[in-house]
This record gives sequence, structure tokens and C-alpha cells, in this order.
Amino acid sequence: DDDIKNWVAWVASARATQGSRNRRDADRLIAAATNRRAHAILHTCLGGAVAAKLITVNPAARPAGATKHSSGLPKVVPFEGMFLTPAEVRRIQDHAGPLVRDLIFVAARTGLRLGELLVLEARHVVFSPTGATIMVRQALKSDRSIGEPKSEKSRRAVTVGKSTANVLRARVKGRKPGALVFPSSTGKVWCEN
Repeated sequence: DDDIKNWVAWVASARATQGSRNRRDADRLIAAATNRRAHAILHTCLGGAVAAKLITVNPAARPAGATKHSSGLPKVVPFEGMFLTPAEVRRIQDHAGPLVRDLIFVAARTGLRLGELLVLEARHVVFSPTGATIMVRQALKSDRSIGEPKSEKSRRAVTVGKSTANVLRARVKGRKPGALVFPSSTGKVWCEN
């Protein structure tokens, strides 16, 4: 138990890293959820050792009847969203370049993830007399590939009102079904950064 507690404390004191190519330490500690994921991997490995009869008890497991771990795992604090006011959105739009102004407008009114908007294709926008529906069917992945949304729940239909539909209608007018709604200046997918 002490070894597990010390390990959990050691993981909790580790610095987060940033950057995918040139990893470097961030100015913050790793998140509680990351610590808990590391513990879950350890728990699974030690569970395999129990099954293989290499050890008799999984020291990373919660003791029978206990309501919480004795290993000192940090509590995950739920994410609280931050929402821009209409004035803040207008200010951002006023200072944005013409290539991204519509992207910002649609992003602020739909809640779509950036990776979903950057690969949105004309065929995924269905218009109606009262607005439009955006069919989220693909997303930009961290390796820059285009694939399925991150979860089954992320595959969804997002209904938008007339003002957003008008912006989208102008963006898809005359484009082929597979054309990007928000292409970069070169006609390709934007880099998220």
C-alpha cells in the first residue's frame, strides 16, 4: 500500500508536457484525470499479475468494502465551461481576418469543436426553410488525419437558426458536395494552431 501511495504521489508531482514533436515540460502539474488513468493502467497490469498467479493480491485495487481508494488518488474536478458574451464574439470577429470570420461566427453559434468545423464538408450541411442542420460526421485528428468523431455521441446533428444558415449557405453555394466549408487560403484543411 505504501509503495502505491508513494507512486501516486510521485505521479501527481510530475510536470505536464506540451508539444507533440518537441515535448517540453509545461508550467503546471499533470491533471488529476491523467494521474487516475496512470493508476488504472497500473491496476490492470497488477490484475494481470494476479491472474497469472505472480502475486496473490492486486495492491492497486480498492480494498473490499471500501468506498474509496486508500492510495491518495486526486479527485477530478469537473470542467466548467467558459462562454463568451455576444460582445466578446463580435470583438473577436471584428479583429479576425476575412478567411476565418465566418468560421468564428459558426463556431460561436453551434458549439462544434474546431476539429469538426475545419473538416466540415458542403454535403454535411442540410438546409431547411427555417435554418439548417449540420451533420457532424468527421473530425480532424491530432495526427492531422480526417476520421470519425471522437465518440459515438460526437456523431450528431446540430440545428442552427437562419443567421447561421445564411452564412453557411453562402459558404457552400456552388461548391461540390465534398468541398470544405471553411478551407484555408490554399484550399486545404487549416492547421488547428
